[in-house]
Order: sequence, then C-alpha cells, then structure tokens
Amino acid sequence: MNPETMNELINYLIFGSLAFIILASAIMVITRKEVVHSALFLILCFFGVAGLYIQLRAQFLAAVQILVYAGGIMVLYLFVILLVNRKVIEETKRSKSFKKIFILVGLVLLLEFVLIFTGTVLKEGVKEKIVEESFNMGSTEYIGGILYTKFLFPFELVSLVLLAAMIGAIVLSKRKI
Repeated sequence: MNPETMNELINYLIFGSLAFIILASAIMVITRKEVVHSALFLILCFFGVAGLYIQLRAQFLAAVQILVYAGGIMVLYLFVILLVNRKVIEETKRSKSFKKIFILVGLVLLLEFVLIFTGTVLKEGVKEKIVEESFNMGSTEYIGGILYTKFLFPFELVSLVLLAAMIGAIVLSKRKI
C-alpha cells in the first residue's frame, strides 16, 4: 500500500469517526430528558465539529469553535438552564404546536441539505479549482491578512458598534445602582 493511499484511508477513518461522534451526540442532545445532559452532549458535538475544521486545515475556525461555542456559549446555556423554571420547560415540551413547527423546520433543513449536496455533485469540475485556492484559507495568517487589508473598514466599524454596546450596558447597569 503506497503512502498516498494510506493517508487517504486515515483521513476517511478520522472523518468517519468524527462524523459518528457528531451525529451520535446530536441525537443524544435531542433525546435526553435531563437538560444538563443535553448541554453536555452539545459540547461534545461542538468539539467534533472543531475536529472537522482541523481536518479541513481551518485551525482558526477550530479554535474559535472551541473558545466561543464550547466555552462561552455553553456556559451561558448552562446558566440559563439552571435559572429557568423547570415547569416552563416541561410545558413547552408537551405543546403540540411546537412539534409541528420543529417538524416543518426539519423538513426545510433536509431539503436545503439535499439541494446543496446535489449542487456540489453536479459541479465536479469546479471542485479542483476550489481546493487549490482554499488550501490556506483556514489559517490564521490568511484570515488576518484579509481582515486587516480588504475588510479593514467593516472590521473597525464593528469594533465601534461593540464599544458603543459595551458603554450602553455599563450606563444602564449604573442607573440601577
């Protein structure tokens, strides 16, 4: 077995194991009765997605996935879960209108997935060009270069909006003291 085939086989095994972890943990998120257990399985799902980003050579996205989603967002979810009244959660679980909405949203997402998949299968000639151009796209150096050259003005504008939001939050919290 030549090294190229061996590397390809290892990549398929890594992808398959990460995909299995992501799918299994996503199923566990929606099937667990304890909300805290669902949140923990969601963290596992986030780590699996970060592993896929690493396999795609998008190290920056993997780091952001772990720091922002698995770190910050999940801490926020856990605080909300622990502070929200359990009776409200149980009543929304029993509501039949929510089930209909969830089924409709799931079908729309499934349709989008099928359309995206068939679109990529039909455009095989474009695939090679995209792979050549996107080899270094996920690196921190590439993202930083694009962010501070081509998108400098929008980046600075967003930082000013976040600064204004932070000042507004401080002013609002000081009024209550």
